[in-house]
Amino acid sequence: MHRGFLSRVERQRPWVTLKAAATLDGKTALLNGKSQWITGPAARRDVQKLRARSCAILTGSGTVLVDNPQLTVRTGDTSLQPLRVVLDSRLVTPPERRIFDGGNTLLATSVADPARHEVYRQRGAQILILPALGGHADLELLLHSLAERGVNELMVEAGAGLNGALVQAGLVDEIILYLAPALVGNAAQGLFAWPALEDLADKQAVTIRDVRMVGADVRLTMGLA
Repeated sequence: MHRGFLSRVERQRPWVTLKAAATLDGKTALLNGKSQWITGPAARRDVQKLRARSCAILTGSGTVLVDNPQLTVRTGDTSLQPLRVVLDSRLVTPPERRIFDGGNTLLATSVADPARHEVYRQRGAQILILPALGGHADLELLLHSLAERGVNELMVEAGAGLNGALVQAGLVDEIILYLAPALVGNAAQGLFAWPALEDLADKQAVTIRDVRMVGADVRLTMGLA
């Protein structure tokens, strides 16, 4: 119950839960980007509950470009919407995307150009400037900035690139993975992108904390070792 608050106070960053949905062969979308819907209605309703308990939801510009998500809570029994955070290092997200509807969106970017920010501000977005680090925006600084805004629990709903970068940086506390009873083959998009490993000793270990059925899908809750 208190893990988010304790994380923010003791570590100066939110508790980070990475949510993903995949087929049994670990694919999140087809090669052409189509991903709706991998999981069934019960799993999608369960995701709404996860969003409702989160202070903020983080996604990347690639997900916004392909899926055009709203990332809002649509259960009908909450009056408080989480802050929507878009990580867009190069500022390529079209301002007309649905994630900017109604404000309550933070756009994190490494582009420090007020003139380019203005169109997003007109859509009600806040702008956070982050230094570039290792080819992308400074993720640790992003989490510290969210903690300073009072974010206790952060939910990540992103693609393989941002998922992989967060895991490799050691910034993910928990993974909730919905597995659909389906196979789509090797020529599809995966869960986590990072450089090829040379040795199995370098694999990322996880601890499975909970396994349950949600409709026809399996939900795995895992901690990172």
